[in-house]
Amino acid sequence: MKRLGVFLFLASAAGSQPLESSAAFLESAWQQFEATSWDAAYAAWQRMQPQAACRRYPGGEHPTIPDELWSYRCSEAGPSLDVEWLFYALSPDEPVTAHLEQFRTSIAGRPPAQLEEARGALSARLTTRFGPGQDPGRVNEVGSAFWRNVRRWRTNDLEIYLYVFQQPGTALSLHLEARRRTLLDALASDRRFRDSEIAEWAESGTPLDRQLARQLAEFPKAASVLSSEARPEGEHAAVWPALLQVLDASKTGSAERRARMMLAGDRLAGRLLVTKRQSPEWDAERKLLANYGLTFQWDELGGVWHYNHELLWRVWREYNRTAWGEPAFRLLLSRGWETQSACASGSDQFRAVIANGERFLHDRPKSPLRARILLLLAQSYETWWSLSLAGDNDDYADRRKYQDGAADARRKAIEWYDRLLRLPNAEDRSAGARRALPRLKLGIDSMQRRFFCIYD
Repeated sequence: MKRLGVFLFLASAAGSQPLESSAAFLESAWQQFEATSWDAAYAAWQRMQPQAACRRYPGGEHPTIPDELWSYRCSEAGPSLDVEWLFYALSPDEPVTAHLEQFRTSIAGRPPAQLEEARGALSARLTTRFGPGQDPGRVNEVGSAFWRNVRRWRTNDLEIYLYVFQQPGTALSLHLEARRRTLLDALASDRRFRDSEIAEWAESGTPLDRQLARQLAEFPKAASVLSSEARPEGEHAAVWPALLQVLDASKTGSAERRARMMLAGDRLAGRLLVTKRQSPEWDAERKLLANYGLTFQWDELGGVWHYNHELLWRVWREYNRTAWGEPAFRLLLSRGWETQSACASGSDQFRAVIANGERFLHDRPKSPLRARILLLLAQSYETWWSLSLAGDNDDYADRRKYQDGAADARRKAIEWYDRLLRLPNAEDRSAGARRALPRLKLGIDSMQRRFFCIYD
């Protein structure tokens, strides 16, 4: 086991008691942390550290960043020093085990001069052990806007940050954080997965948009808009004529051509951004689009007119055997089988996704979209199970509503994720499965809310 030793300087200022000497506190902290081994399995580590208070990840807490989805968290708190050890389950392979991946400590309640002295001493010790630290420049971490005097050390196994936290209205504190490379790699993989999902389900610039643009050579205006990223404040004038062109073209030709034009029209209509609730010009345009079967509703929360995607539904219902039917289905399923605003069909979108997704896979077992549908199905069942664990402080989910069937939902989520991992050439989707499966198998809340609609 590789070990990380850290010298911490701190003196207690409780009441009128004399300050503890720097040397004594440094030595005590060194010996305490020296006993902690990186990559230790949670159960074994807990037996070796019975004095630490440990808890499993509690349901109902909503993390703001991915590395907050730890599995177990152990801590020791002193008068001015808090220490935490965080364990993560990062592999779905049996037996699923959580390992020590992150260490945090914070020192508060000391005068600025003493915190600076402690920071200097820690920096020197870390440099002796790991080589010179670096100024990382801009740090992309939650709360890092308030980090001061930041130093970073990187090794083959660890990334270490040392900084002073200075937020207006709060006392200064000194922080040391260390994460293993395995956790950093898992987080990077998760970010790539989330970025690819966002790129695929975005309102513009998606692979589907580019595919449609390549097949619209006879309509260069529409092709140009579809192949470009959205410019929300200035593209209405370009979208409008292109939309009317493809809507007229969708009335004639083969089923394949009509479906292609309808899908292109749906993608273009989704880019009409109108933020004025009252507008004579938009009223006239909306009336014209209604003649093509397109409707819009005012979204009070978003402050925008929302397109209801009637064309998308038509492509799936009327032309589902064309090349464009399955892409339309995928878009509908990714939207929770709901295209109106304000959660018009209720919060529990996962139920419709499950029903329609399972029917699709039964009817089309060899679909090239199988990996994507498997992922959405797994996320739907995972949503159901996670909702059954919602905490008392959850303002939106009442766990009592989701108990019936929750255990089976967890089993089905595991089953669909496992199937996804066994598919060839599904690497771009496997990161989602590898993130969720370990927590599902351990019975630890994954906080999945992919298909739980909230309008507030």
